[in-house]
Amino acid sequence: MPTPDLAGPTAARGLRFRSRAPMRPWTWLMVLALVTLAGCTAEHPPAGAPAPGASLRAPSPSGSSAGPQAEVRTALAAYTNMLNAFVAASNAGSDDTTALANYATGSALQVLSKGLADNKANGLHSQGTPKNEPPQVTSVAPASAPTSVSVRSCLDDSRWLLHRANGQPANNTAGGRRQATAEVKKTDGVWKVDSFGIRGVGTCT
Repeated sequence: MPTPDLAGPTAARGLRFRSRAPMRPWTWLMVLALVTLAGCTAEHPPAGAPAPGASLRAPSPSGSSAGPQAEVRTALAAYTNMLNAFVAASNAGSDDTTALANYATGSALQVLSKGLADNKANGLHSQGTPKNEPPQVTSVAPASAPTSVSVRSCLDDSRWLLHRANGQPANNTAGGRRQATAEVKKTDGVWKVDSFGIRGVGTCT
């Protein structure tokens, strides 16, 4: 799809709105996504090894230690795995959200699913892979036994573009580094991204 354009509440590149010119994969996401970010400023660097075979690097949710840091690692892994699932479906031109639903729920799943469905309806698919810089944790609640983790990261979609069925690019819009935010929540023992938003090019410095 055209490069996903998740700027502010403008949605995802590689996705486009009906009766409008094709956008980057995140563009429609920037319009629809509800970005919620808790007001805590403490940041914790992500830990863990990259997930085998993932196109983006996901922290390994170490199950051997059951403490706050292990929960945070699992939340970060859910965030990165959600991006991996979305990119895989977008590149395939598919609206199948089975894999995506393993890592996303709520408004995050709704907006990403809509983007995939709109792209498929318009005969668009993405090519390439966005670069996800190591995500940063901006808040954890409650601190002693986390059930909610706020995440911020930079996504570079300059090499992830939307294409038509004939292989031609859907547009010539250049991508770049965008700020993404997400709220990852633990429900019934499972961490999933509940809300997700991406802003315009140049919002990551």
